[in-house]
Amino acid sequence: MALSGKQKAAMLLMSLDAATAAELLKGVDPE
Repeated sequence: MALSGKQKAAMLLMSLDAATAAELLKGVDPE
């Protein structure tokens, strides 16, 4: 399944946002 450049960029941004959100949640962890 071929992806266009925009689709690849969107997937990359979403994965980066998810990783960033996970890191932020870790940093906000009260423990």
